[in-house]
Formats: sequence, structure tokens, C-alpha cells
Amino acid sequence: MKVYKPWSLSLFFIFTAGCQFLPWNNPCSSDYTLKEVKEGLAIQIYVENNPEKALSHFFISMLSALSGQKNTEKAFESEIEPIVKKLELKDVSKPTKKSEKEYMCSAVFEYEGQKRVVEYTVKEIHSGKEKLYKVEIIDTNKVE
Repeated sequence: MKVYKPWSLSLFFIFTAGCQFLPWNNPCSSDYTLKEVKEGLAIQIYVENNPEKALSHFFISMLSALSGQKNTEKAFESEIEPIVKKLELKDVSKPTKKSEKEYMCSAVFEYEGQKRVVEYTVKEIHSGKEKLYKVEIIDTNKVE
């Protein structure tokens, strides 16, 4: 019979509690989550830099949706792609639990020498064996 010392059990509990959000378990920094956040930030930067073009893309997509055409999304994605490539991830926060399986997160990106903080929520959605995430950007701020 093996006797466990109380301090060894407390170390075990501290270790398991600390492992909850290791980088590979962090919903804030999953590849899918960061891809979605990066694309959302790229759209915002595009709209800030090209408001007229963004508005025309919006109207074209509305008209094409009514007529059943689906080629307008690719044109918009090609306009945003260079911005996505220039966005560089600098930091990702640890998740703060908002509710059951929903977390508040923030990430810092740099674009052309200017840092931007993006606050977003991540909600876990289970689909069979896979763990999927629904990402919603709440706010973006420029860092001076």
C-alpha cells in the first residue's frame, strides 16, 4: 500500500489546474480562431483605408445575392488578402471564462508599424469528435 503525502496531492492539483490553458488548449490561440480574427481585422483595415471601395463591394454583393451570383466574394477576398498577409500576430491573451464554454480573448496584431488590439469571444461548439469554435469580434483599438 502506497501512502500519499498531502503536499504531493496539492502539487498534483496545482499542476492539473495550471494545464487547463496550455498553448495547445487555449481557445484564444487556435489556428481557426486566429484566422477568423485576422480576417475580421483585415476587413476593418480595408474599410478604414478604402471606404468608397468597401461600400461599392457591399452594394455589389447585395445586388448579386438578389440575382443569385456568387463570384463577388472572391473579388473582395482578393482585395483583403494582401492586408491579411501583412498582419503580424504579436500577442494572445489567456482566455477569461465568460460563461460555460464561452471565453473572452484579446490579441495584438501589427500592421505597417501600427499595433491593434482585438477583443473577441470564442464559443466552443462540439461536433462529434472535433472541437469547433465560433468567433465574434467585439472591438478593435489602435495602440498609440
